[in-house]
Amino acid sequence: MKMGEVVIHPLHLGFMKVCGGPVFGIIPRKIWSQWVQPDEDNRITIGINSLLIVSKEAKVILDTGFGDKYNAEALRSYGVTEIKTIAEAIKPLGYYSGDITHCILSHLHLDHSGGCTKKESGKIVPAFPNAVYYIQEKEYDDAISPTMRTRATYLPENFEPLYEEGKLHLMAGLETILPFLSGYPVEGHVNAMNIIRIETGERTIYYPGDLIGQKELVHPLCNSAYDYYPLKSEQAKVELLERCLFENAWLFLPHDPSCSFFSVEKHGEYTYVLHVVNQENPFENR
Repeated sequence: MKMGEVVIHPLHLGFMKVCGGPVFGIIPRKIWSQWVQPDEDNRITIGINSLLIVSKEAKVILDTGFGDKYNAEALRSYGVTEIKTIAEAIKPLGYYSGDITHCILSHLHLDHSGGCTKKESGKIVPAFPNAVYYIQEKEYDDAISPTMRTRATYLPENFEPLYEEGKLHLMAGLETILPFLSGYPVEGHVNAMNIIRIETGERTIYYPGDLIGQKELVHPLCNSAYDYYPLKSEQAKVELLERCLFENAWLFLPHDPSCSFFSVEKHGEYTYVLHVVNQENPFENR
């Protein structure tokens, strides 16, 4: 999708089947199962999505999926049913890993950072050799000092090689990365989720990481049991959705199976609805 001076490519990297209960937190199954159909094991299908943003001066990846370092057994334990690397996703578009100049991470959980590195000649090295990787400094600090709860998803092989190679840029809050791209931290899912803002001149798009992972989680009270600070998630979600309404901005969600852009509509106090944007005709929603 061309917007102004940039071209934005949604990248579908696979699917996961995860237990629906933790995804929807305090929302009872009787309610959330009306939004998304669980299987016989109470699992729902979620997507693994990324964006490639191409401009004259940069080629940018937002989040990297699982990558290809983990064997089939490990991936099954995380519920992965289909997987693709960034390199595999961008090759049909005419790009290669060495073309990437910036890799912007929403946070360092495995399903978002696993593809930051790869195995090469028995070593783990940056997957994008010519890129600088961006993450909020508070999130990096949490990742290198994980708690009992977080150690299973903050895996050092996904970010320590970046630091050792001098390729990791730590963001101290709001930062403009490129003329059309910025990031700012919010508390909720993690201590410093990097909300990524793309300003094309024609349209503003937000990539919210796991603050809003899929369209069914748009309600402020519908927060995952994986959120470290659910009360903070509520507040941050409302602020982002209101910002989208004010700016007429779109959302692109990392775990929605449709791998789509969404517009935001408000139906009452704290009630928001997302509409899939027709990418062939962006002014027509469905």
